[in-house]
Amino acid sequence: MDNIGNVSYEPKIHQLCFEYKKGSEDFGELLNIGGSSSKTLYGSKNIHQPDEIERVLDFAEAFRVKLEQKGYKLDKWKR
Repeated sequence: MDNIGNVSYEPKIHQLCFEYKKGSEDFGELLNIGGSSSKTLYGSKNIHQPDEIERVLDFAEAFRVKLEQKGYKLDKWKR
C-alpha cells in the first residue's frame, strides 16, 4: 500500500483503480467491482452485492483521504 499514489473510480464501468507511484514497475491494480459475468476479467468477481460494493468504495475513499493528507494530487472521485 505504501507504493500507491492515486485511487480512482469509474462508476459507469464499476472499475476501481489503485495507481502506483511514478517509477514503479507496474501501473497499478484495476478492480472490477459489481461485475460478476464471465466478461469480468480482473478483480473480484464475488464483490457484486450492493453492501459489499459500498464497503469497498468506503475503504477506497478513506485511503484517498490519507493520500491527500500526504500531499498527493488525486484524480477526481465520482461515486
